[in-house]
Amino acid sequence: MLKQWQEELATSHKRQQRELTAIQSEKQKLTKLAETLSDSINAAKSTRIKQNLDDLKSSLDDEQFALQDLENDFAELRSNASLRPMTCYQAHSIMDYDYNSRMAYSYHSRLGYSHNKFVTQLEELEKRLLNVEPLTTEIKQMAHALDQAIKDRKFSLPKLSVMPGGERQVLEQYQVLATSARNDLPPLKAAHSGILSKAQEIMREGEKTLMKTQALVRCD
Repeated sequence: MLKQWQEELATSHKRQQRELTAIQSEKQKLTKLAETLSDSINAAKSTRIKQNLDDLKSSLDDEQFALQDLENDFAELRSNASLRPMTCYQAHSIMDYDYNSRMAYSYHSRLGYSHNKFVTQLEELEKRLLNVEPLTTEIKQMAHALDQAIKDRKFSLPKLSVMPGGERQVLEQYQVLATSARNDLPPLKAAHSGILSKAQEIMREGEKTLMKTQALVRCD
């Protein structure tokens, strides 16, 4: 009887151990699925799309300010070019400074710096927008996998970091933000191109004005 009791006890113990192992395995599977889903949800929630868009608009404002300074510099150059009589000092020192120092600084340094910032932010934003659809699909697939695993479980549901459905509001906000950013990009790009074209035209006109004025004056 003692031997039979010991065998039954051992069998019961093994059965309990198998059940505990199964419970732990199922819990680990569900926990891992939930954590993976939670990480992806947080990636969508913490996206820098809005920050990139705000930085892009700020860089465009800086470009516009630089263009205004360039226009003022060009106006000064034309004003100096209209002075009569024109002296060698006026033509080759003052006007040379107007074009090669003041206008060049506004164009190459100020506008150039803002342009580089704009391009960098644009590249980052477009890269993030390209990732919206893959990340959205990934989150939906993870939520479905977690939901199915919960339905197929054999034991009680452990406490999870996120439940299926917890991704819906985040995904909706994420997609709305991405759509808004995509709609904002064309006019921002057009404004950026317009500023650069105008600045290039001003520099060409400035060079023509300088060359024409200097050609009028003979200096020994």
